[in-house]
Amino acid sequence: MDLKGLENALNNGDFKEQVYSSLEGVYQISKVLNQLDLLKNFSDHDLEIIAKVEAIKDALAGYEISEQELKTQISALVASLEAKKQELEARLNMELQSALTSETQKLTQAGSELKKQLINELTQAKDT
Repeated sequence: MDLKGLENALNNGDFKEQVYSSLEGVYQISKVLNQLDLLKNFSDHDLEIIAKVEAIKDALAGYEISEQELKTQISALVASLEAKKQELEARLNMELQSALTSETQKLTQAGSELKKQLINELTQAKDT
């Protein structure tokens, strides 16, 4: 029942119709008020959701900062490891070259001594 119908019933109707129409109007008003309370509850719920979303955004921003810090640390570690790798490769190559030179000298010296010994033995064998 709308307001116009309620007004007509109150002005023109009998007492019973007026009471029923009034009760119908009170019922309609009550429904509207309940809807307003429901909307208020939705608003409170919405505010809770908004607060949670903001908290999640703040946490996410913190995680993004942590991620950037970790990426920086990882990049520094990778650069450090690469420098250490190059240093170790250079040292290994130097030590390998040194060992190769040393062994070459030993073999050359051993070959020379063997050559001298063979020449001496051949000379002695020839002289006898």
